[in-house]
Amino acid sequence: MEDIYFPELGMSEKELMKKLPFTKATNGATGKTLDFSWYGKIPKGWRIAFGKEMLTEMAAEYKNFTRHDRKEWRVTGVMEKYGELRIYTGMTTPKMDDILEKYTSLSHKRCLECGKPCVQRGDGWIYTMCEDCYEDMVERLGHGAGIRTPFD
Repeated sequence: MEDIYFPELGMSEKELMKKLPFTKATNGATGKTLDFSWYGKIPKGWRIAFGKEMLTEMAAEYKNFTRHDRKEWRVTGVMEKYGELRIYTGMTTPKMDDILEKYTSLSHKRCLECGKPCVQRGDGWIYTMCEDCYEDMVERLGHGAGIRTPFD
């Protein structure tokens, strides 16, 4: 496993998983702990914009879990979908759900590439990108990032 460095946290992926064991990725089907962090699957811009604060709030709530709940709680998936951050979990608590919803809402307003404030835009797909990153993507990949619909 390559040890990725997260500058916004000032630590590597291995250091993060040692400090906050709940950041280890988990296979959603088997429940098996994997050898990488789900945090690294969050788009870079969102990690820059609010990653550290999100992990701090999640760690504080995780400390309130019972020993049983600590064993059961896990992140089973992380992705950008419909222009927003999606973090999927197994067992959860209302407070952890509130934390995750807060950062899902924040992801609507921050560029997923660079972390700058932005608005969502779309051309059939929703992009949460600042003007500069969106223009770079279109220049690199063509209008709408080269995505085709069945009607093209």
